[in-house]
Amino acid sequence: MSRLLFIFLFLTINAVHVLSKKSFVFVVDTTISMTDEISIIKSNINATVDSIKDYDVEFILLPFGDPDIGPPINETASGFIDMVHLIEENGGNDCPEESLGAIKMALEWSQPNSYIYVFTDARPRTKDIDQINTITNLCETQKSQVLIFLTGKCSPTETIDAVYYDVAKNCRGSVVFYDLGSLRYAFKYIKETVKTQWNQVDAQYDFLREKNISFAVDTYTTDMMFSIAGEHPDIEIINHFGEKVDVQRIINTSTACVVIMQQLTEGEYKAAVTGGDFGMVTIYTRRTIHVEFGFSSKIPRSLDETSKAPIPGIKCYILVILDANLELTSIKLQIAKTGEEIHLQYQALDETRGYYIANNIFEHGKTFKLSITARHKENNSVIEGVTPPVKPQEPGMLTEWMKPEVQIIGPEMNWAEFGDSTTFACKVTAFPKPRIIWEDDIGNTLPSQCVLVEIPSVYLTYANVANATRNANITCMAENAMGADAISLKLFVNRTNTFNVLKSPSDITVGYGEEGKLYCEVDAYPTAEITWLHNNTAVVENDNIMFEPEEHTLVIRNMDIESTGEYICKIENEVESRSLGASVFITGLVSPYIKPPLIKNITQPMGTDVNFECYVARGSPVPSSRWEFIGHSIGPLNYILKNISKRDEGIYRCTADNMLAVDTIRIALKIIQN
Repeated sequence: MSRLLFIFLFLTINAVHVLSKKSFVFVVDTTISMTDEISIIKSNINATVDSIKDYDVEFILLPFGDPDIGPPINETASGFIDMVHLIEENGGNDCPEESLGAIKMALEWSQPNSYIYVFTDARPRTKDIDQINTITNLCETQKSQVLIFLTGKCSPTETIDAVYYDVAKNCRGSVVFYDLGSLRYAFKYIKETVKTQWNQVDAQYDFLREKNISFAVDTYTTDMMFSIAGEHPDIEIINHFGEKVDVQRIINTSTACVVIMQQLTEGEYKAAVTGGDFGMVTIYTRRTIHVEFGFSSKIPRSLDETSKAPIPGIKCYILVILDANLELTSIKLQIAKTGEEIHLQYQALDETRGYYIANNIFEHGKTFKLSITARHKENNSVIEGVTPPVKPQEPGMLTEWMKPEVQIIGPEMNWAEFGDSTTFACKVTAFPKPRIIWEDDIGNTLPSQCVLVEIPSVYLTYANVANATRNANITCMAENAMGADAISLKLFVNRTNTFNVLKSPSDITVGYGEEGKLYCEVDAYPTAEITWLHNNTAVVENDNIMFEPEEHTLVIRNMDIESTGEYICKIENEVESRSLGASVFITGLVSPYIKPPLIKNITQPMGTDVNFECYVARGSPVPSSRWEFIGHSIGPLNYILKNISKRDEGIYRCTADNMLAVDTIRIALKIIQN
């Protein structure tokens, strides 16, 4: 065993394998024939690692020789550089090497979505070809990239082995042939693959001398990189206007061409790829989504109801807002220090606007990122995005006492459908915690809820109107020992114009002296006014006519002949008017009738008394009855005329009358001497 391998084994015992970070893996052929290549690697490794050390990757060095592979070693950025500089070439006079076994071990040891860079000058051993299927399966599972950098020192006359192309295709990578003079350009390629978060890599294009590739750029595509490997490769890109697109050439050697497109505009593009012989094209695409997000201990309706960081130790809701053309497929929490990934459950809050909600209990002091994956609703393409780092709020923060400041969340004018429940929100900044009250414009206190959204002094308060039936001013008031503040917003209730007659008057017949009712009720918006007409004259309340608004009635208290006739209920608002009529009849009226007397002529001596009797048999209403003599009323129905004299002689009439008629009987009185 070589001294270098012993060092590797010793250090590996103390290595820490960090979970869930992407791995940056150098797979280096350490055989004697690689002496010059290893020297170039050592010359470039410091600058390469320094340019990517701030990215969330772990560093792994995996040497392989003849016949040994590994062991792999995990290190920090500085430790990785040190390990590379400790590499010593050793053995391996045969050209085929254990390269496939080394690639397989790198995939097994590294994390998903990792970068694996293979440096070798040898083709793989024939007996290892059966490992291709295992490598392919690992690449499909891990979604890692394998880039193979070949030099021609071991076998300058051989073509590049097709096995490497198979590995590169299946592992979203490339095979690039470098001579010693151009190997340093491989490190520029490495930097670009790590520094830019390429979320789509397509290595399916191979060509013989030339290849035309059509591709589309959508609004989410920010960068593209084309890597062409072969003899004298080149590329020209034409946009949808037929114009040549300016590209940034990262590498341009006799065996490799790498270009980057930035600041792209939407449209269809064509790439014309050329080369002297068989070549390979790998296309890297960076597609990002604009993610808006916020945190609250209550399910928020908008970003205004959230904070930029969660409160630790409590259930916290995460509002994620995407472009409405995207459908969320995954939310992951990436813990910064450990690299741990936590898949969060989520649900659509308002999918038409791209609003989604998830929840989590965040730990104090653990900085994290949100990793978002979405699917485009039209073309089903997958797009990813990662938020900037977020650190949970610090509990127990102190602040100066401050007077409440109340701010409306949302518009000052709010619309609600008639009868709906609606919720209002305000943000209150105060310390210590204020007393918060919501009131409407007639002094009703509304049910409300208050939650702390930013430690220690920012609160969200919510009020609810359970049944919105009228326009109103709603006021949010906050008060603490330092003072008070208040702010009002307007509620407008939107109601569809309606005009539904629920009760209409109908013809009635009412007994004389009894009570009669006419009904008229409407459900109308805008509110309708009801007025009554009686025989074309406006009805006003009096001793006999009254209105009962709660019963929607006109009441005739004591039916009489004057109360009969045509009644009209007139319903009217600014949109519609309607008149509804009914007739009122009276019953129970009887004309007066006086029973005829048995004696119509009375002869009576002077000085005696005469008894006049009059019997009213019927009449309704009760008739007014009296005895009359010479046109004057002289007494009631039973009347006694005393001590008669000659002047009392004549015709006596009994009269009974009511509103219908008059009835009369006559009695003649003749007076004689005694």
